[in-house]
Amino acid sequence: MLYVGLPPEAATFRVDGQQWTMVEELLATLAELTDQWGLFHAYLHADKKGRRVLPDKPLEVPRPKGLVEQARKAEEDNEPVVTDVTVIQRFFSS
Repeated sequence: MLYVGLPPEAATFRVDGQQWTMVEELLATLAELTDQWGLFHAYLHADKKGRRVLPDKPLEVPRPKGLVEQARKAEEDNEPVVTDVTVIQRFFSS
């Protein structure tokens, strides 16, 4: 967790030679959600002829490959948070 305080320009934020910071991630997510919302409303208000011209899938902004792998690994490694007082007390007393 020492990397949390580092600036976004630090080498730890580069994945496969590409720099991808939280700003880029939020912008990509915003673009994807906006496109999904617009596509949903276009499908909702289009007739059968108009639906054929609309894309099947919403926009997907490509992320650096290493970043996607890191996110998958973090999801797999997530352990449930322990909030039971007796378990926490045993941890600190041993």
